[in-house]
Amino acid sequence: MDASRPTASLLTRHVSFAWTTGRSQAVQVTLPTSSVSRWP
Repeated sequence: MDASRPTASLLTRHVSFAWTTGRSQAVQVTLPTSSVSRWP
């Protein structure tokens, strides 16, 4: 039980890190895309 707890904590930390990174990348990709789509 004790051995699985740090693993779950590490997994949660990894997931939240991936979520934050994914959001940052999504914003970086969305901004240039909307700028480009404004051009005719």
